[in-house]
Amino acid sequence: MKDNFFRTLMALIFGKRRKLVECLDHYNFKRGMELLDAGDQSGAFSYFTDEVNACNENGFAYGHIARIHYDNKMYGAALNAANKAIRFLKPEKEALSSIYCLRAEINWELGNEQDMFEDLATAIKLDPDETEPYKIRARWYFQHDDYEKSMSDLKKIAEIEPGNPFPFAAIGYNLLEQEKIDEAQEQFEYSILLDPHYASAYSFLADCKFQQGDIAGCIDDCITCLSLDADNDKALNILLCQVMIQDSKMFDSKLKVRIQQEPNIDTWSRVLALGYSARKEYYQSIKMWHAAHNIKPKPVYLVFIADNYKHLGDYQRSENYLRRAIADDNDFFEAHQHLGEVLLRQTRYDEALKEYEICNCMRPDDTLVLSKLAGACRILKRYDKALEYALMSVSLNEESSVGWLSLAHIYEVQGDLDKQMEALERIVSLEQPELKHKAIALALMILFFLELENIVPNISNSGIIFT
Repeated sequence: MKDNFFRTLMALIFGKRRKLVECLDHYNFKRGMELLDAGDQSGAFSYFTDEVNACNENGFAYGHIARIHYDNKMYGAALNAANKAIRFLKPEKEALSSIYCLRAEINWELGNEQDMFEDLATAIKLDPDETEPYKIRARWYFQHDDYEKSMSDLKKIAEIEPGNPFPFAAIGYNLLEQEKIDEAQEQFEYSILLDPHYASAYSFLADCKFQQGDIAGCIDDCITCLSLDADNDKALNILLCQVMIQDSKMFDSKLKVRIQQEPNIDTWSRVLALGYSARKEYYQSIKMWHAAHNIKPKPVYLVFIADNYKHLGDYQRSENYLRRAIADDNDFFEAHQHLGEVLLRQTRYDEALKEYEICNCMRPDDTLVLSKLAGACRILKRYDKALEYALMSVSLNEESSVGWLSLAHIYEVQGDLDKQMEALERIVSLEQPELKHKAIALALMILFFLELENIVPNISNSGIIFT
């Protein structure tokens, strides 16, 4: 009796598994995977949706749908799809563990912490040698300042994968946050021994050396990091915001040596150009951006050249370089945005407005662009449109000081001084507004009160212009 029951149960399980595995050969699923591998999430989603409509027990397809929803921050839809994936993937332990990890991340975003921990525990039970649940849990503990538990999970990853540099670098980062610099440095150095091409470890090792006063070693590690990952934010931040302030001469010297050693690599000219620009040495920066562009032509380099000319007040040359960048890449948002600003500074308001309208079509929710549109329309006396753009800007981001300042100036033009004062007070009350906007807001409030006492002429003629 028991034997018959067991055989029936196994037949059901393996029969279900066979059916599930067959789903992998379905056209819609395979096509969805091809598009996903090509980076086309939207196209992949369409095929995965067609797959579950045709075969509603394809847990693999539901899993990918859940991931796509999660990546697009549609957490409710992601949770529903993950639940269906779990329901149909039960014969597949490895795939099931991965979905429980995904559902844990979804629950994290939704604030369902208990559910998150339960999902991670289930994932670990299903596949004890899978490191992903430990990574997620370690990250959660770290973000909640529970370094001991975070490091416990990272040590478990290192136990499962002793040749993986990640857990050792992550342990180092935990120690660095606790200001245990020497211990952190040991972990980063060991991580690099495991994989000399692990770029992030060099950037954190550079951080340790900077804090220890070893500026030369710090720069060397940042350069090694950038040679592996030319856009590593941490290495660039250390060089440009810490090292350069501490020892700009050594910063310049080491990068110039690197330029001589590797004349065909644009990275070093680019970093040196950023350094010169940060120090307001704009002509030197332009020279380095040209050098980088000569090595590897990129529209973004032309934008940086234009930005330097803008700071020098040479708006015509700035405009020329921006138009060259747009000619190379018409969909380059930042080029159109910078061109709009340069045209505003030349008082070519109609042309500036057109550039910002192009930007708005590309990114309708960009609050800075909306504020610029409001400013241009205000100058062109299109007040209704200016008010519409300004209100949209602050409705999308109530913490935008530039949005509120834009609104304040429109209320000033309309003579609605009560609303103008409310907008100015909002800027001043923001915890971290841009200092220049806070200063302008305070200045306008002072002018407002002086005008009430008839000490100054009408503030609409005060000459304070903003865009």
